This record gives sequence, C-alpha cells and structure tokens, in this order.
Amino acid sequence: MSLEPATTAKVVLYTSNKKLEIELWAKEIPSSSMAFIQNCLNKTYTGQTFNRVLKNSLIQSDSKDPKYLLNLEKHPRLKFSKRGLVGLVADDASKCTADSFFITCRDTPELNASHTIIGKIAGDSYYTVVNINDGEIKDGDLPIHPVEITDCEVIEKYFKDLEPQPQEVPETPKKVEQKKPKKSKVKLNLEFEDDAEDDGSFQIRSAFERSKKDKEENTNESHVNPVTVVKQSDLQNDQAENDPVDEETNGSHKTNGAAEIFQTGIDEQSPEVNETKASSHKLTLVRDPTVDSDFDPYLDLSAEEDVDPELIFQHTFKAST
Repeated sequence: MSLEPATTAKVVLYTSNKKLEIELWAKEIPSSSMAFIQNCLNKTYTGQTFNRVLKNSLIQSDSKDPKYLLNLEKHPRLKFSKRGLVGLVADDASKCTADSFFITCRDTPELNASHTIIGKIAGDSYYTVVNINDGEIKDGDLPIHPVEITDCEVIEKYFKDLEPQPQEVPETPKKVEQKKPKKSKVKLNLEFEDDAEDDGSFQIRSAFERSKKDKEENTNESHVNPVTVVKQSDLQNDQAENDPVDEETNGSHKTNGAAEIFQTGIDEQSPEVNETKASSHKLTLVRDPTVDSDFDPYLDLSAEEDVDPELIFQHTFKAST
C-alpha cells in the first residue's frame, strides 16, 4: 500500500525524443508547484535541453538564467524513494529554483534534505527518461546529442487564477545612424576662353577648341613681315635731298641707295626667314624663274655695277612649301 498523496495537477512536456507526462502534488507543495505550472504556461522550458545526464541516477534540464528563488518545501509522505520523481534544482542549502528541474532514475535518499519534490512521471513516458539517460555522454555528464524541450502544455493547473503572463521582451538598443562624411566635389569649369584665370579648378576644353588654339599659335610663329616696297619717285627724292652729288656719280649713288634699301628690307626679315626655313611646314619665298632673271638679292652691289633699281622692284616672288 502506497503512502503517497494523490496528485492534483498535470502538465505535458514535448521533447525532440518523446513526450513527458508529469503529475504534480500541487496541494501538498503549493508554492513550488505553482511556480512550475506558471513556467509551463509561459513556455519558459521551451528551448531548454537536458544538458546533464548522470548515468543510472538522474537527468537535469538546463537553466541559463534562474530568475526566482523559492524556499525548500517538504512533506512527510514525499521522499526520493523511487525512480521517476521530479524535483527542483537547489540553488543553495535553503533555496531552490523552478527554472530548472531534474528527474530521478533510481531512489536518491541523499536528496531529501536539500531538494524539493513536486511530482512524478506518469504512464509510459518514463521510457523517454530511460532513452535520455542511455544517450552517449562526454566529460562525465554532458550528453553528445542533448534532447530539447520543444513545447509545454498544462492539462490541469489546479490553481484557477493562473494565466499565461506576457513575456518580457528585452529592448534592443537603437542604432545611432552615423552620418557619412560628405565627399569632396570636383569643381568643373567649362570655360574655353584663353584668358580664363587659373583658379586651381579642373578645366575641360573641347578637342576642337584646342586644335583651333594650336593653329593660331602656329600661324603667329610662322608670320613673316612683308618686304618693304619703296616707290621709285620717293627713292629719287630721298636720294636728291640726302646726297647732292654731281651728275657723273649720281647713277652710282642711286644704285647703291636702292640696293641698300632693298637689302635693309631683306635683312630686317632675315631672322624670321631663317626661322621659316627651319620648319618644313612654314612658307618660304622663292623667285619665279619664268618671270625673273637670275638675281641674288644678298650679293653686295659695288659702285661700278650698273643696275637699274626699276628692275629690282619688278621682281616677283611666289610662295612654296
């Protein structure tokens, strides 16, 4: 004949193996039983695993963060005297927590003084306890493949005023949006004028404008001053005023004066003409052999040579590249 009192509450824990049916002594152990049933209503055990397995002794659920501590409760007719008993994990010698529980696999009288019994495994669900205890372990009591509690269901809560409590959702800290530094902008100055001031900004010029500018520079470099043309009448007047000589030497002076003026006009242009000859793309002045006779304007004319200045100014030139 059993001396145990009748159970008054029942819950079911669904695991990754099979379910566990637990009957509770809610009348004899009220405070601890109420806390256990409230955790089942709040789904506190969902996601926990049986992370401690003592071979042929007990299995224990995991509780990473125990929240509530309870005083130890005892009843003279309830002892750890057989397998399949459910107790709460002790925090110290006088306190226990409902956030974690264990199930015995044999009689454990050494736990009577320091732990609280709240219920027992009912029906065939004890085979689930045996399967968990028979699993492979490492480091003494750590299961290699821990069984997880997937859901909780309260069949009989006994305490009529118990209701599921809203779970506290931890507030996630708001992310402070960091402003990204602004990228430095490149200033584009779309000016095509040659006299635009250089202010350090990046300038874009079109290929057409650049080609036009190069052509103007080449034209300025290849510019040659034209040969000075002096009328014969002006030449004779200047000779008469500047060199009053007799009639015998007048012709020779006229010739020398004309040659000097013509040669001066050529000499003034000689630096630029020489520069023109150095470039294959610049114009040079050559004589037209079909019109003019052989004449070298760079030869010095002596007084004995009789050259008509009129013939000199009748020479024509043509441009060749």
